[in-house]
Amino acid sequence: MASNTSNFVVPLPPVVKVEVEEQVVPKDFRGYLTRALAWTALMPLFMLAFMHFSQLTHTAAVIDDQQIMRTQQFARSISARFVSIETFLNTASDMISESIGSKVIPVSRLNKLAEKMPYLTSLKLISDTGSVDFHHGGSSVSTAELMSAFAGSEVNVRSFQNEICFGSRIPEADSYDRSYLLIGCEPKEDIAAIFERSVGAEPYSLQIFDSKQKEIFFTSLNDSGNVRPQNLSSEFVKISEQMLGAPTPLWRTNQKRNDSAVLSIAEIPDTDWRAVFSQRVTFRDKQLLSSLLTSGVFLVCGALLALIVGTFLGFRLTNYVQTLIDQINAFKKDGSIKKPDRSFLANAPIELKLLSVQFEKLVRQV
Repeated sequence: MASNTSNFVVPLPPVVKVEVEEQVVPKDFRGYLTRALAWTALMPLFMLAFMHFSQLTHTAAVIDDQQIMRTQQFARSISARFVSIETFLNTASDMISESIGSKVIPVSRLNKLAEKMPYLTSLKLISDTGSVDFHHGGSSVSTAELMSAFAGSEVNVRSFQNEICFGSRIPEADSYDRSYLLIGCEPKEDIAAIFERSVGAEPYSLQIFDSKQKEIFFTSLNDSGNVRPQNLSSEFVKISEQMLGAPTPLWRTNQKRNDSAVLSIAEIPDTDWRAVFSQRVTFRDKQLLSSLLTSGVFLVCGALLALIVGTFLGFRLTNYVQTLIDQINAFKKDGSIKKPDRSFLANAPIELKLLSVQFEKLVRQV
């Protein structure tokens, strides 16, 4: 009995490999030439940009060194002023000490001596009873304030509201029944004058404080932003102590950029005073921007010059190549031989000239 099932096989279509040809965008000679010139010009531009960055770094370092140097120079100038005043007071104290035994104060000699010290606007000789036995010049500090400030001290300096005073105590001897305190004062404007000579026209702020976190003096010079004095907090004092022993006594406050300042500190010798110079970061940015504009102009000019030279050479070489193409097209069109013009023969590169001559020989052979 025949089977009703049959083996029916449907053949599969053959596998056809389809290869899609990638379209290649033709590149002309000018493109190759322009890229070659661009890469050739980029190397000097990279070097110029690196030199520009190095200049900015060097400028920032110079600004830091100048601020540190000016701070230290100011501290030395103040110390020299203080030493000269203390030397004067010691000399006058010796003169008074010699006269205590006779109980006669050499007023005329003290007046002449005081006139030779232009820094001091006032000179007082105060006895232990509080009486003023000698007075030269005027001072806004009372006798009671002076005696309280210099009680039990040796040669030192004290700060008052508008004046800085120096005291020299004349030691009491057994044969003398009285002791004296010789005090000379100068206005704080003198510190501002020394500060101005130290910084010139640069916008700096000066703050002087002692080891007990007491502010002694503050002034701001040529600063339109009105820099405020630093808060003498424990954190600030701790940082200033660390910076005094650092190789680079310079740091930046942790504030917004428009309010931030760069500080440098120096200790005034022979005192427990510290001088802090501060400068706004925004002013430093202006200095760096000025340096950036100076070198940035050369960078932009170099890029433009490279572009102009590359474009000019590209057009010239393209025209020379076009002359060879015109020779080939003329031969294809009517079999004629087109000779290049004089400009081509005079200015074209020797390789293109040789190619034109060889093409002409080949055409004549054909």
